[in-house]
Amino acid sequence: VVELGTGTAWTTIALALADGERTVVSYDIEQRPRDAYLALVPEHVRRRVAFVTAPGCEGPGPASGAGAASGSRSCSWPSRYFSS
Repeated sequence: VVELGTGTAWTTIALALADGERTVVSYDIEQRPRDAYLALVPEHVRRRVAFVTAPGCEGPGPASGAGAASGSRSCSWPSRYFSS
C-alpha cells in the first residue's frame, strides 16, 4: 500500500496492523514526529512500514491492474484535480 501524506502515521500504522502481510510505504513532504506512535506497535509491524520524505509523485510510479490511476507523473498533477 502507498499512502500520501503521512502526518503522525496513525493511518500508516493502522494499515499495517490490519493485515499481517501488508507492507506500507508512506510519502510526506515533511519529516514529522511519529516515533511515539510507532513505539506502541510490535517490531514486526514497524518492519513492514517505510517512510519517505518526498512528494508522492516521486514514488515508484502507478500500479498496474484494477484501480490503477493513469496520467502524467508530473508533481503538478494533483493541482489540476483539486484547484478551484
